[in-house]
Amino acid sequence: MIRRKPMRPYAEAATVKLFTRTFEPQPLRTDKQGFSEGRALTPAEREAIESKISLATWNGAPVMVGCCLPHHFLRYYDKAGRQIGEIAICFCCACIYGRPEPPGVAGNTALDFDPEALKAVMKGMGVRTDFGCEPAAADSPGA
Repeated sequence: MIRRKPMRPYAEAATVKLFTRTFEPQPLRTDKQGFSEGRALTPAEREAIESKISLATWNGAPVMVGCCLPHHFLRYYDKAGRQIGEIAICFCCACIYGRPEPPGVAGNTALDFDPEALKAVMKGMGVRTDFGCEPAAADSPGA
């Protein structure tokens, strides 16, 4: 059995930016590792994204997924502009983790998210969610 509860990662952050990483050609590339320049989220965008992230507690150890090659990153910054945390997300295998882990993550409690709901939020923001996934998972008008 899994119990989930809402959470707000790095609640003290003054700014949250969304970064994507792909090795495909894209505008606004800022480095040779394929990271986008980052998009500062509005309070409404932050709320929409974070409302799909939760803490999940398992009876027993959490199940680890195989791929977990994240291509979406939420980076959290304090008022001075220093990064205080990061949430990494892989839509291909539905893994999520934080660095450093947000409060509440320990033992059999881990970050979790609703992949389809978060995909819908990202697509609504004009953000692709298919980087590095198999063609069947690619974003398309019917997906």
